[in-house]
Amino acid sequence: MDWSRRALLAIGLLAVAAITALAFTAYRQPELLLNLLGLRYCG
Repeated sequence: MDWSRRALLAIGLLAVAAITALAFTAYRQPELLLNLLGLRYCG
C-alpha cells in the first residue's frame, strides 16, 4: 500500500470519527448544534 492510499484511508477514518462525534453531540445537546449552525449562517 503506497503513502497516498494510506493518507486517504486516514482522512476517511478521521472524517467518520468526526461525523460520529458530531452526531453524538447533536443527539445529547441539540441546542448546541443549532447554535453552531446559527453562528455559521449569521456570522
